[in-house]
Amino acid sequence: VSYDGVIKAGVDMSGAEVAVEGASVTVKLPAGRILSHEILEDSIEVFDESGKKLKNLPAPGKRDDEEKAPAAYEEFKQMKKQMKTTVSSQKMRLEMALSTGRQWSVEAWKRLFVKNPIMHQFATGLIWGVYEDRKLLSTFRYMEDGSFNTEDEDEFELPEESGQNTAAGQDGAGAENAGQSRGDGAEVSDADGQGKAAGKSRVLIGLVHPIELSEDSLKTWKEQLEDYEIVQPVEQLDRPVYYRTKEEEGQKALERFGGCIVNDLSLGGKLQTLGWYRGSVQDAGGFYSYYREDKELGLGVELHFSGSYVGGENEEVTVYEARFYNAGGILLSENAGVMTGNIRRGSYVYDEANDSNSYYLKEVPERYFSEIVLQLAKATASSKEKNVNWKDQR
Repeated sequence: VSYDGVIKAGVDMSGAEVAVEGASVTVKLPAGRILSHEILEDSIEVFDESGKKLKNLPAPGKRDDEEKAPAAYEEFKQMKKQMKTTVSSQKMRLEMALSTGRQWSVEAWKRLFVKNPIMHQFATGLIWGVYEDRKLLSTFRYMEDGSFNTEDEDEFELPEESGQNTAAGQDGAGAENAGQSRGDGAEVSDADGQGKAAGKSRVLIGLVHPIELSEDSLKTWKEQLEDYEIVQPVEQLDRPVYYRTKEEEGQKALERFGGCIVNDLSLGGKLQTLGWYRGSVQDAGGFYSYYREDKELGLGVELHFSGSYVGGENEEVTVYEARFYNAGGILLSENAGVMTGNIRRGSYVYDEANDSNSYYLKEVPERYFSEIVLQLAKATASSKEKNVNWKDQR
């Protein structure tokens, strides 16, 4: 079995030594190292004993084990089919991790991204951060040769593991760890060692969001990836960033997209691809909202619109406002007197996010706010006109 890939190697010119003696100039370069290694998804090939390339494993023959041979044949056939699906699904999980600010303990991160061959090829193309209490302490890149470096290409050492793997609240919004089950070890959803241990702060690792970087740091990291010709597996450093306005900080409703007129099938299709769900179905099969809940953050967001029916009508609808609410985490101190828990969902349930149970926009973490605005911008990108009187119809 063989596969194709792209290995990029080079030397760090900042470590070059130059000696000048008279008319003689001597340049001593540091040892070269592997910078990145990418496995091409569709390149797995099989060869027989003579070196002849086969389209697949040879079909079981008379001399093969009657039980093992057919099983091995089918297993390899399925493995080739699943390879592309696996890579695609992991990209989606990385997108989610970047969006929600998912973090791992140092050991869990090593197990998931360093020791796992599938996730390894993703990890080397991303910028990682060391966090404590959700605050970014430092950033680094994982190199193909197993080393770590900083934005200035200095050697970086991972912090030592601290505390126990007891999970508790991990976000400024007071989220509790959502006891997720372990996958097969290749999933970004592996929830090992998150949160705080024994009431003490823990050092965790997560994907850096551009909203957390200074302009200089963002520029330096981009230049480093360009120098090494690294193409990021998910949009990270070039990710659009959205900030709250002063006016929005004191509001509970996000109204940037209010009045956008879009096709109901388009709106629903895009939102559900981004991890949103259809709201409660009410009278005559109608529904009037989409929502998403991120249990790790203890946050939810609900988008209201003029309404559609189960299955869709392929008609134009008007987008209203979006609201952030508590989705199972610890209450925000500034809003503790208002929040009472999750929004109830179900058939003929008329509960919704409103002024009495939603957060002020200033209380929503910057990363999460930016990501939700990005998702809504994508979902309404096809809108060509606005209903300026949408509040009167709300």
